[in-house]
Amino acid sequence: MSNLRSDPRTSDAVRGSGWTSGSPQAEQLLSRLGAGERVELLFVAPGYQGALTARRLLLWRGIFRVRCTELRRPLPLSGSESRSAFGEILVLDAPEGAMELKLLTRRVASALAAAGRSAAATPTAHHAAAAGRVSGTPRAEGSTGAAGSYHPRVIRTWQDAELAAVDHMRGLGFADARVTGAGADGGIDVFARDAVAQVKHHSQPIGVGPVRELRGVADAHQHLLFYASGGYTAAARQFADERKVALYSLAESGHVTPLNETATRLSARSAPAPASGWT
Repeated sequence: MSNLRSDPRTSDAVRGSGWTSGSPQAEQLLSRLGAGERVELLFVAPGYQGALTARRLLLWRGIFRVRCTELRRPLPLSGSESRSAFGEILVLDAPEGAMELKLLTRRVASALAAAGRSAAATPTAHHAAAAGRVSGTPRAEGSTGAAGSYHPRVIRTWQDAELAAVDHMRGLGFADARVTGAGADGGIDVFARDAVAQVKHHSQPIGVGPVRELRGVADAHQHLLFYASGGYTAAARQFADERKVALYSLAESGHVTPLNETATRLSARSAPAPASGWT
């Protein structure tokens, strides 16, 4: 029976990687490799196991219920390489939002950075959109004040998450965005004249209930934004698309990624003059 150590496609990369040959991730990796595709690098990071080939990066999340994310090379790096006292950090722009790989060894971080370097030198439309997601410089329709740059803040608590949402909304042009205060939100965590937001700092995906709740308490004229650390279920995404709720992913590093068309348009829209008669 083939395993990571005996399979010629993975044998050179498994030594010292931290991977277990008989794990569900290992079984999935061997089944996903194409003809002639070899693994250049195997690594383990908090919350993730990764396999880098010449064509793509495969990331597994979870222990028993394993979920795999595939990113094509050159890798979409939405955050620059940085270091902490315990290891290096990279942020990847994945389909489900920003993915933060932490406590990487220098060798792993360098290999992943090199796999995304050509994209950084020649930005694709995907990378240009990712850059706009983080900077948040365009103003939103009906917004107040001048739009400013969004500077990510490290998120450790739900209070940090709410403040990050405030910063991001102000970067979009909602200059009067503010936290509503504990116990007084009625389903709204951040309020602005023309926008409201709910923020969830949870590890599990957000279901349709909280998104429906936000739609129910907001006025029809307001932009609706939802920020979540753990992603969204398919039902939540469908409801948000139908009801024009902007869904954002909020990474621990503070990077914000739009996850649906409403969020992308909100991040890229220029603001006309505010409508007359609005008080």
